[in-house]
Amino acid sequence: MTTPTVSAARGPAEREFTAFAHRFALYGRTVVLALCSVLAVLAMPADDMPVTAAVCLAVLAWCCVRLSPAAALRPRAATVCDLAVMAGMCLSRPLVVPESQTAYDGTWIVVAISFLAVSYQLTHPPLTGAFAAVLLGAADLAGAALADPDGWTRAVPVVGWVLMEAALARVLFVVVLRESRAADAALRAAAAARRDLEVAEARRAAEREHLAVLHDTASATLLMASLPGSGVRPGALRAQAARDLDRLLAARDGVAPDATDGSGEASGPEEADVAAELTAELAAHPVLDITAAFADDLGGAPRAAVTSLRDSVGEALRNVVRHAGVTAARVAAERSRGVLTVTVSDLGAGFDPADVPAHRQGLKLSVAGRMAAAGGSADIASRPGEGTTVRLTWPDEAAGARAGDAAEGGGDRAAGRFPAVERHLFRGLRHAGLVILAVIHFALALPSLLGSLPGYSHPPLQVAAFCVLTGVLLVTAAYLLRGRPWPARWPAPALGAVLAASVAATSQLPADDFLRTPHWSFLEAGWFGVVLLGHRGFQAVGAFIAGHLALMIGLLYAAGAPSRPDAAGMALSALAVCGFQVAVVLGLGLLRDRTDAIAAAARDRESLRIRATAALHIHADQRERYRALQATVLPLLGALARGTADPEDPAVRRACAREATRLRRLFAESDYAGDQLIHELRACIDVAERAGVTVSLAVRGEPLHLPQEVRRALTDPVIAALAAARHTARATVVRAPGQVRVGVVIDVPDAPALPAARAEHDAPDGVRVRRVSGDGRLFVEAACAA
Repeated sequence: MTTPTVSAARGPAEREFTAFAHRFALYGRTVVLALCSVLAVLAMPADDMPVTAAVCLAVLAWCCVRLSPAAALRPRAATVCDLAVMAGMCLSRPLVVPESQTAYDGTWIVVAISFLAVSYQLTHPPLTGAFAAVLLGAADLAGAALADPDGWTRAVPVVGWVLMEAALARVLFVVVLRESRAADAALRAAAAARRDLEVAEARRAAEREHLAVLHDTASATLLMASLPGSGVRPGALRAQAARDLDRLLAARDGVAPDATDGSGEASGPEEADVAAELTAELAAHPVLDITAAFADDLGGAPRAAVTSLRDSVGEALRNVVRHAGVTAARVAAERSRGVLTVTVSDLGAGFDPADVPAHRQGLKLSVAGRMAAAGGSADIASRPGEGTTVRLTWPDEAAGARAGDAAEGGGDRAAGRFPAVERHLFRGLRHAGLVILAVIHFALALPSLLGSLPGYSHPPLQVAAFCVLTGVLLVTAAYLLRGRPWPARWPAPALGAVLAASVAATSQLPADDFLRTPHWSFLEAGWFGVVLLGHRGFQAVGAFIAGHLALMIGLLYAAGAPSRPDAAGMALSALAVCGFQVAVVLGLGLLRDRTDAIAAAARDRESLRIRATAALHIHADQRERYRALQATVLPLLGALARGTADPEDPAVRRACAREATRLRRLFAESDYAGDQLIHELRACIDVAERAGVTVSLAVRGEPLHLPQEVRRALTDPVIAALAAARHTARATVVRAPGQVRVGVVIDVPDAPALPAARAEHDAPDGVRVRRVSGDGRLFVEAACAA
């Protein structure tokens, strides 16, 4: 079977629709020709059956050639050969069509070429499709002239119907194609929004992990080095600084064993051994007497999850050392029903979690935030004097329950299907079906009614039935034109009225007029089912068409049973009318079932875009972060690791305090506080208070929105001053209309390494700094226009 060439620029819905249209046309024509062949042989006298069978087999053999992948032809050659074979079939009419079939306004050849004309509208450009329809119609007229030179004109209206079907099929194709493109546009818009969101979330996750690593390494080590009389042995401090430096440099270079690639997937092995990783982490805390209780069935888990568990356990143990006042802790780990649970507990001083200041980041950033980023959770239970228990779980049971609910009730979305694609496809079906129905109703059924009106036994009944169908058509069109779905109760009474009108119009017909021109209602009844029930799929529409056909057969036999040739002719007429309807709904139904493939194609392509975009942004963010660290933090850690910087040197302690404070400010910047400036300033003050400096803070004025670079310029002088303070400091923030001032007074009048005073025109961020010393104190203030 020749496969269509589909432009890569097309969206997944359009690509799937056009590819499906080619497959549907090739397979559909084979099925229709097979049915027509069976009816053709049955309709022929016994002596003529072999010739008819031979012609039909030749045509079916050509259809099989078109379906065979091994017999791929160039598009132009395939089209020329195809039209030649089908034109030859039309010219064989004198040999394969009995006279009895012409009485029913058509032959099996007409049914076959009508589907061929329709299929060309789905697979070829408009000009080629129109040429094929005209050529096939002309070939059928030529065949009719060969079979009946005097009566061939009776085939002209039938050929007109073939051309009409081709035109309606083109309308159907264009409308559904337009809706497929609209679906692609909707998918692109949704994908762009999702891409922006996921890229932002990936960047935020990478930033959180970066901050957590800084908190666990440089921030803790520099804070420890800045505290006078911390009691940390120089050798232990150097070793800790060396470990921190190695971890940060590895993360900077993108080879950290615990890093992620920005797409949320672990860059190392897919699985990690839980017990081994936790055991390695416990060994990194020799100052603690740790009791480990690990279950035997911990097994493995995704590396990202195990890394989060391990690092969270490490931070919890460091908090025991810093705050609990004990030297013993217990770590337990178990797995139950796929959920990993790790508990870190101590019997130390404990604390009230509600009293933890907002700028303290240890538990929030390095424990709870880390576990949440990995899809788990952290629960901290503590009371003053009763110790602390940190319970880590992965995955989060609540998230698992939500995922289970979504899997049970997600329907098509859980299966990967895009409801928007289905919605657009069936909107296209409704609009195209309505156009087709209106054309048939006013351009075919109405002329047939008016032309046959004198021959009806009860003409008013025919007119009333036509008016009922007109009313249903107009009401349905009004609903569609409003752009809203019709009420759920509308299809049932509407289709009931259609069936009643069709039965009333048919009940007065003699048997000879069934499925001929006077039987105008049969032309359109099925299309009402297509329009009103198409969204419910082939089964609903097929049931309506079959029910209507069964009613017609019942009325036919009530009027008089037809002979075998007449029955075959009627069957062909019914196939010509109902086949188009069934083919449209069946095709759209099959295409709807392919929307999961459309979703998969869109999802896979979008996932690649998201990963690529996120990787680019994260790489740029990472370079920018480590460029800032390279200037200050990393050199200081390196000096501590090599022993060239002595923490007993006041200048070194001030440098460590200054960088530790800047890191704490960096952590506070990642929070969403109501008063961001004060929140960050409190984080800076916290480091000085840990060093034994009593700091008071006074704030005047309402919060103002200031850019991050301005807030940093305002607090940098304060950080430097607080690092030099010995016993007391007083910080003030004044926010008046048009100006913001942040100042600090410390008890060291000649503190070194403070920023020099600068005028506003010298500051690219608009922040000016002034210094005033006297009476044993130093006042430093940074101000800017608000």
